[in-house]
Amino acid sequence: MAKTERLAKNFHQTFRPERIHITAILRFAAKGGSGTDQEIGKETGIPTGQTSGKVPVTIDYAEAMGLIKVQKGQGDKVKCPELTEFGRILLLEDPYMKTEVSQWLMHLQLCGKHGGADIWYQLFCTSIDSLQIAFSLKDVEEYFERKYGVNKTKFLSPMLNCYTEDSSLKICGALSREDNSFIRHKAPISEEMTLAYGAWVLLLLERWFPNDAQVPVDDFETTTGWSSIAFWDREESKEIIDRVAERGLISVDRHMKPWLISAIDNSSQALKMIYDDLI
Repeated sequence: MAKTERLAKNFHQTFRPERIHITAILRFAAKGGSGTDQEIGKETGIPTGQTSGKVPVTIDYAEAMGLIKVQKGQGDKVKCPELTEFGRILLLEDPYMKTEVSQWLMHLQLCGKHGGADIWYQLFCTSIDSLQIAFSLKDVEEYFERKYGVNKTKFLSPMLNCYTEDSSLKICGALSREDNSFIRHKAPISEEMTLAYGAWVLLLLERWFPNDAQVPVDDFETTTGWSSIAFWDREESKEIIDRVAERGLISVDRHMKPWLISAIDNSSQALKMIYDDLI
């Protein structure tokens, strides 16, 4: 099984993800740029100080969202961000990340078991038995106090606020706020989103089941948490599998219980199509 790696709870230094800064990092990567945080800040215009700032945070967000891979350059502090296939397609098709397709796929990967951010994973994947659809700030603070054994939860603000801020992931809207409650929302089940979900499923298959010709859907869920992250129930996740299969990205053996899924396409090819259904 693939190794699980997620960003630590305080990685963001209390900064939420800002799309304009993520775009700047993607363009920097597209040009083959490299440098220290200060050098990258100067080149991209992302605010940064002598020892901290938004550059390392933005790079971490972009990597956790599956948009870049970061290589080490010459010298311990030199970073070389490289576009992933998703990052390349997004930069070409939706550089300011204004569509549901872009923001939901960024969100889903940010919540991932591998390569995402731990507080996103804990809230959107593992909290389903601890928090209701609607929860108060006190509820979520107590949940994370139990999870991490700490009583300081300032690290939650960027996550809770980024889905209500225009500069961040509001179009996705995985969370909304009404009075004193946060409301969790399902990833939308629509024709426009199907190819993006297909690419996501293929990314997960390639990551967690690289040598398996067929994968039981129950094992897929247990290993990746995909339907929990999307907030789908069992019937909704089956509907997504059916929709993705109809688009020719996976095959499904429905004669077996549980169903067996197999990759037909690869994620790189699927990612090239994720904007094809947008009007």
